[in-house]
Amino acid sequence: LIEKATAVMLKVFSWSAEAFTKRVLNERIHLLHAQKLCEKAKQIGYSSKKLLQLKVCMLECICSAMRDFETAKIYLSEIDEDLKNNFTLDPYYKALLILNRGFFESLYIPNYDKAIQHMREGLSILVNFEGYNEEKLRAISNLLQFYVLRGETDLAEEFVKKGQVL
Repeated sequence: LIEKATAVMLKVFSWSAEAFTKRVLNERIHLLHAQKLCEKAKQIGYSSKKLLQLKVCMLECICSAMRDFETAKIYLSEIDEDLKNNFTLDPYYKALLILNRGFFESLYIPNYDKAIQHMREGLSILVNFEGYNEEKLRAISNLLQFYVLRGETDLAEEFVKKGQVL
């Protein structure tokens, strides 16, 4: 039953990160249902690759749009546990996870070295694919900002140029 419910919930999160985040912001009930589903799965010790993917999508909404870093911290921990249990993510979802981990590191902790490392890694995954320009631009703009905050304007300028190409 949880696997079928997960498949249904993934349909809500099936578009680009920007598109499904807008949808969830307009209809927050989708995120609430996904959170309840994850709670039930956790109660019975259930996990799967699809549930992991759903958690990454939820993390995208929680971090980037809602900026609820306390909840994000919980989902990051659960995601890490799933990854330790040998579940894997397809490249796009891996990139989203890494980008959100970088965003989390920049605002919640903040640790710009780790944030930059994560953003660069996530971006390096996305550049291998056509499309995903919104996600690429978000990574680029975050990197630009991190470098400016650190006074590394030459590196920031490098990302301005990359963003202009997209």
